[in-house]
Amino acid sequence: MSASFEPKALHAGSEDDMVWIAGGTFRMGSDRHYPEEAPAHLVQVDGFLIDRTPVTNREFRRFVDATGHVTVAERAPEAKDYPGAPRTC
Repeated sequence: MSASFEPKALHAGSEDDMVWIAGGTFRMGSDRHYPEEAPAHLVQVDGFLIDRTPVTNREFRRFVDATGHVTVAERAPEAKDYPGAPRTC
């Protein structure tokens, strides 16, 4: 996110359209399922505001246009992130 990004300028509503989620500690990961989820560990999260409703495509487009954000789906994968995967042309 760029330093000049101002969420209030992009949000169609106001903080009245948002809900405060209190911070806290939660257990992240698992020691019993997929190896990449281990080790389970405690994580502290600060409180944050979240929209009451999902972001619309129009709102997301305004965000992308204002920030230049590129989603993971739009980025070319890097071979180092997928060891053992077959290479394609």
